[in-house]
Amino acid sequence: VFEMALAWRNEQRRFSFCDWWRGAAGPQFVIIQGSGEFTSLAGGYISAIIRMISALTASPSFAESPDRKNMIIIDELAQLPKIEGLQRFLEIGRSKGCPAILATQTPAQLEKIYGKEDLQAWMAMIGTRLFGRTSGYSDIEFVTREIGFKKVYVPSVTLTQHSGGESISHGYIQETKPICDEEYI
Repeated sequence: VFEMALAWRNEQRRFSFCDWWRGAAGPQFVIIQGSGEFTSLAGGYISAIIRMISALTASPSFAESPDRKNMIIIDELAQLPKIEGLQRFLEIGRSKGCPAILATQTPAQLEKIYGKEDLQAWMAMIGTRLFGRTSGYSDIEFVTREIGFKKVYVPSVTLTQHSGGESISHGYIQETKPICDEEYI
């Protein structure tokens, strides 16, 4: 942390995350990144910043605003330690003008860190979901369930044998199928 303080000792480069999140003058974008060489340090300070922003957003003094444009984008969320308060942020952030974009390699990583119930709650709260290429069978099943299912009518032919010969009847059978077939996921 001492090295970070030295790097930021220039007063012109300093700013307060709290003030910035509340709308004070500051940079338009802030990119917080860590080094793979110092994963525990990076995970610690990035998680702390996100926890602080989550707490500010959840505060009653942080009013709802359709004009606010604060956004959190977290790439490789599963590489960070569990962030307390992130679920609360997801629950109320959008109504306060603070949406979130979360990215991970596989939902299984998030389930391992946050648990199945939290992952299910997140999927219910997140309005737009983008799924890229998947490789594992459990991921394919997860994505298939999240995209959903449709009812389709499949043609059916029935051949009936009777004393006077046979008869053929045509109809349709209702089936439930995935909206997106697994081979396309």
